[in-house]
Amino acid sequence: MRRRGLLVGLVALAMLGSGLQAIAAPITIEWWGEFTGFEAKGTENAVARWNATHPNVQVKYTGMPDLDKKVVASVRAGNPPAIVSVGDNQNYPQFVANGMYTALDSQLKAKKFNMDVYFQPWTNRAMMVGGKTYGLPCTDWVEVLIYNKEMFREAGLDPEKPPRTIAEVTEAQRKLTKRDAAGNITQMGISFRTTFPGWFVPYYSYMFGATPETLYDAKAKKFLKPEALYQAFEWIQSMAKEYGDKDLQKFEAGFGGWGTEAEPFLSGKMAMSWNGPWIADHISKFAPNMDWGVASAPTVDAIVKKGDFGWIGIDTFAIPKGAKNQNEALDFMIWFSGKEGQFYMNTGPEGSGRIPTVKEFGGAEFYKAAVTNPKLKSFIDIMAGPAVLPIPYGTPAEQAYNTELSAILEPILNLEIEPRVAVDQAIARAQAALDKMR
Repeated sequence: MRRRGLLVGLVALAMLGSGLQAIAAPITIEWWGEFTGFEAKGTENAVARWNATHPNVQVKYTGMPDLDKKVVASVRAGNPPAIVSVGDNQNYPQFVANGMYTALDSQLKAKKFNMDVYFQPWTNRAMMVGGKTYGLPCTDWVEVLIYNKEMFREAGLDPEKPPRTIAEVTEAQRKLTKRDAAGNITQMGISFRTTFPGWFVPYYSYMFGATPETLYDAKAKKFLKPEALYQAFEWIQSMAKEYGDKDLQKFEAGFGGWGTEAEPFLSGKMAMSWNGPWIADHISKFAPNMDWGVASAPTVDAIVKKGDFGWIGIDTFAIPKGAKNQNEALDFMIWFSGKEGQFYMNTGPEGSGRIPTVKEFGGAEFYKAAVTNPKLKSFIDIMAGPAVLPIPYGTPAEQAYNTELSAILEPILNLEIEPRVAVDQAIARAQAALDKMR
């Protein structure tokens, strides 16, 4: 009996030891993201909250540059992280087409997670490629007009009445441009050669009245050429003609990189910028004494009458092909995209200054808590406006369109080609690239 009791005791101890071992070794979820340095603080806040409340599933976040290349390499090598969030979603359709991401529809259905309940319709459309869902929104954002109020005052412009129309921003440009005794440009209102947001050059046409529907016929799979598309690039070239293409090149050659104090808006070389809510963190770090404002992006009179205007988009979560612990990874993604995760990402002493993804969020409580970005409410209010337009991620044409329209910016600014000719050539190349995908 004593031996039997000893045996039972040993079994019990073994089971207890096994249980303690399980508790001591939680599942670890690797997340590779684009946020690094001070921009990663909000992400790290949310991850810390999850880890504190989910001891059995711990998330390890790693921010890294050149993330898209590293994700591709990890998938091909068969050892990807459980979660990736690559930039502003521009590469999302291409990653899906190249077999990098896992379709999530069956897993979301099993978890009874209805995206329509949580997210805006345009967000859900952006997550769909070929009728399937491959990701969840990580953050939302809106591109609007950011401006330096002190530079406006010095130029005789009312800092409480920023330009709303194309004509008004063109006139403000003239008043805000300065040259030295030798004729060199030392300050401008705005530039089209900034490291950011040069990526959305193809969508300047939204300012002139274009929409995703007028730029692309999804049924016929044909690119369209509304007059607004030509007008946008003609306006861009008008700046080079008025201020001198060589003078602009010389001035803009001195711009510093994005995420540094030498970035032209932060260093005082530009009085205006099209930018998103993250700029608040950059201003706090690199230009804390700047008196700055947030306003609707300039557009044509007909759109101004409708309300605030801007470009809206998202950053996206996805699970790479071949990733381990996919069920737990998706649980975290759902949590992060929800109210609690978004609250911890966007608030607190080191919040990210991003816009929550969920439809209804926080109200006055959230605005009060968002201490790192007191102007966040301005971005959220503009984003809710009737005239804002989403960049059409997830469409089969987006990658080709963006590539070809971006490529004509430099020739147009250098006065090497007429805008209408450049647009026609770009659309022809984009259409040819799209036709090859069929």
